[in-house]
Amino acid sequence: MIIVVCRIRKTGDVMINNHYALQRKTGGIVLSPNDSRDLNEYLMSCDIHVVDYLEPRALIEPLSQEQINSHITLISEFHQKTMGLSGFTGGRIDNCTGKKVEQFKVYIKKLKRDIKRINTNGPLNAFEEIVMEKAPEYLERAENCIKVIYDNGYFKLIERSMKRNELCLGNAYVDNLVKDGVIKIRSTKKLCYNMVECDLVYFLGKLKRRMKKTMLMESIIEFCRLEELDESSERFILASLSYPSEFMKTCEKHRCGKKNWDDNEYIKKLISSIEKDGEFLL
Repeated sequence: MIIVVCRIRKTGDVMINNHYALQRKTGGIVLSPNDSRDLNEYLMSCDIHVVDYLEPRALIEPLSQEQINSHITLISEFHQKTMGLSGFTGGRIDNCTGKKVEQFKVYIKKLKRDIKRINTNGPLNAFEEIVMEKAPEYLERAENCIKVIYDNGYFKLIERSMKRNELCLGNAYVDNLVKDGVIKIRSTKKLCYNMVECDLVYFLGKLKRRMKKTMLMESIIEFCRLEELDESSERFILASLSYPSEFMKTCEKHRCGKKNWDDNEYIKKLISSIEKDGEFLL
């Protein structure tokens, strides 16, 4: 019990390249003169309060479907209230549109290199032995997720998000977003321009190990209904939740030596990551 307080169309290529070129040039998205307001002031004008502290909420996981739907409604309300912000003079908001899928693709390339190296030289330790046992399955799963994303109108989703200047919480979990008369946010650190679907992916990603697939589907359908999104968004969310992110992240940490762990600790983390990634949902 836990208590919580492919070949791309040319138009698509041009759109993504221009998008990232703008981000590199500006270091973020610059405001128009008409939106020269501090971020907190803008959020306050949307009846959203940034606070230093949120009252602890005794929510016991797994959350009920009613609690999940209630929080999904709150996430959607945040999106509807903030959509359209083009920037602010008090700093910058990172643009993360497309970043998640690009990271998915990088993980795949690196895992393929690992597999090739281990096949050539043999495993160096017990961790790599487990990786070689599990990698083919998770590599196939990851590539299937990418295929589903691109086959279901991914560039149209990006285009919609950019046209509407969709603003995401980044951290859309219950400990960062509440409604007590007004919407309250504890931290805006991860606030970014992104597809609204990514906030749901973050939220459900925290819960999916303890949710039945029927509950996940109900949650996705409810979110898309509230946001007036179509089936392509449902498929994107399912594919993102199915992607073996935890397995890939653990391999990345081992590859780069990001943690001062011995082999036994890395093996424990890899086994834990397999449990966290759960089943393939597509």
